[in-house]
Amino acid sequence: MKKFMVSAFLSLVLCASVLGSSVRSFLPSNTRVPSLPVDSVIGQVAEPDSTSAHELLWRALASEYSFEWTETCLRDDVRQSLVSLFGPWLSEHLPSAEVLLSVSHANSDGSIGIDARVGDSCMSFIVDGDRIVSMKLLAADNS
Repeated sequence: MKKFMVSAFLSLVLCASVLGSSVRSFLPSNTRVPSLPVDSVIGQVAEPDSTSAHELLWRALASEYSFEWTETCLRDDVRQSLVSLFGPWLSEHLPSAEVLLSVSHANSDGSIGIDARVGDSCMSFIVDGDRIVSMKLLAADNS
């Protein structure tokens, strides 16, 4: 009986040390990384300049809307339609110092979707390569 108790105790100690080390490896460290806020319309806010698409949108939304802006930021085949649809919005809101960008998501065609809050307005962008290919106004109440 004494041998059984000793072997059970040793087994328990051995299992606890093995399990304890593996459990500790899955637990987060004591250092906490501050999480970015979630916007009610655009969703999870991204770190500034987290991707090349984010960098493109930061530059575009911080620049003054002009003919050069359309040539630099909009892809050739969609330039005329985007300017026709969103020219008034762009001229009213750009340049903007108050920009929040959402976490990007990859589309099946390889383009990147990013939502943005520009001042009190929200817009959805699709970026393909180094140009904006689509824009859509988002309702402030997410409807």
